[in-house]
Amino acid sequence: MPAINLTAAWQTVPSGVWQPQHQVAGVWRDIDRETSIASIPLVRSAPGAGDRPISGRFTVPVHSTYQARVSPLSPNPVRLNSV
Repeated sequence: MPAINLTAAWQTVPSGVWQPQHQVAGVWRDIDRETSIASIPLVRSAPGAGDRPISGRFTVPVHSTYQARVSPLSPNPVRLNSV
């Protein structure tokens, strides 16, 4: 499955296992707890549901309506890479 390039708009995330990454100096790196909060994507389990920051690998269950976005203040491009 191709990576999902995140923007400030909510985007649907298909079921599967995802690793958030950000691009630093042209290289995609896994997002972890050391990453700037501006680059950490937000994920919610349904439109209108509460969101939560994701700083590591996460699973979207089958038949779910998860969505993700990144802060418009993110200094780097952010994506979700299928694992």
